[in-house]
Amino acid sequence: AEKPRATEAVAEIVSSRGVRINEVMTANKSACYDETGACPDWIELYNASSSPVDITGWVLTDKTSRSIRFTFPEHVMQSGEYAIVFASGLLKNDAGGTWHAPFKLSSAGDTLLLYTDGTTEARDPAGAFFGERGLREAVLAECAAGVPDDLLNRLLGRLDAFTARNLEDDVAMVRLTFAAEKDAASRPFSA
Repeated sequence: AEKPRATEAVAEIVSSRGVRINEVMTANKSACYDETGACPDWIELYNASSSPVDITGWVLTDKTSRSIRFTFPEHVMQSGEYAIVFASGLLKNDAGGTWHAPFKLSSAGDTLLLYTDGTTEARDPAGAFFGERGLREAVLAECAAGVPDDLLNRLLGRLDAFTARNLEDDVAMVRLTFAAEKDAASRPFSA
């Protein structure tokens, strides 16, 4: 039998409105089954606030260097509500259905990023969007030598600079880096 390994995790939140990445399961063998009876990896979100939070259009990704991401359908998380997204490699994001992200998680370690559309819809003074490409480029630049503990503050700084400190929409970001090995959390993002 394989010996269980300790996991190291770093969590960072910038104005998340109470929604957080609560739990991550990699190498799922029987802890949680999807609607087909399979046991894919999964990510659990939790609304820790005392108010409902509309997560419609929020994005969850494990590789910001690629366009593989899960966009939440119309859904309002009630206070205290948990939500599961299976990391099965299949995209299923129907409102009211079981959610599946089009990526899988690495049991050796990974970084998850959850963000609102206010992040990518930020505009510069000329009206150009920051966009998914701007976010990918910012993350790759900030993570060239590994994922810094203050990644989200650095990304927020880039958004402030891009918009000339005039964000018109609220921005919420949650980052979770986990690793089975002590040094894995410092590895750079990979494509």
